[in-house]
Amino acid sequence: MASKAPPLQIQQQLSKEANYGCIVCGCPVLEFINIVNENSQISAFLPENMIAICPTDHIKYADGLISESSLRNAKINPYNKVHEEDAFTMKQHHEVNDLIVKVGKCTFVNTSRILVVDDFDIISIKKEEYAGKSCILLDINFFNKINNLIAIVLQNYWSAEKSRDWQINYKSKHLIIQNSKQNIIFELMIQDNEITINVDGMFYNGCPIKITNDQILFDNQEIALDIKGSTLKNYEIGVTAETLNKRWNNVSDQRSR
Repeated sequence: MASKAPPLQIQQQLSKEANYGCIVCGCPVLEFINIVNENSQISAFLPENMIAICPTDHIKYADGLISESSLRNAKINPYNKVHEEDAFTMKQHHEVNDLIVKVGKCTFVNTSRILVVDDFDIISIKKEEYAGKSCILLDINFFNKINNLIAIVLQNYWSAEKSRDWQINYKSKHLIIQNSKQNIIFELMIQDNEITINVDGMFYNGCPIKITNDQILFDNQEIALDIKGSTLKNYEIGVTAETLNKRWNNVSDQRSR
């Protein structure tokens, strides 16, 4: 994966400093880099010399398309503080402050583990209250067709095997994570204080995962039909699926008893 991550405490400090978004564009998917000397091990992990930045703008900085001085200015006035309406956050309400996530035709309320396959969390979404808003925290695991883990989002921190293969685009509550070489598209949108997920090209244990506005497909078959059209609140897990290998192992375990 990418360079060594700073301690969690520093990640949280830099995230809050930037209002949970890239200081340049507001994207919620972040890396935390040293702008004094990015390759230096001596000056690493000093918050005053570090920033929260999205992978796309990190590459631009590495390629010389964004200057250190502009990043220092953005550290003082990060995008999400200047353009609060564009941040990947949800409004807080005094009466109700639920986390609502739409997956296919299913709606999950206050359910963080959105998609679990073979007892492994593929997509999780949580919220953290900060400065009067609900900031969205993402956990996403990206596997390729042969089940190699090629990228991770962990509490919005990005780590990828080949960062330049990925395109991460953000514009006003609309996030797209894309890998054209792997034909992966992961899309999240906040609209009317609800999160909608669309996915194509993701895999786990060799099985494709696809989520549209109408369906949840796993291994090319629609799943969660029993809850389609339902709203489920305070569940531990939203959608579960099992691969053929998992089912076969379960049968073998039962026979061996």
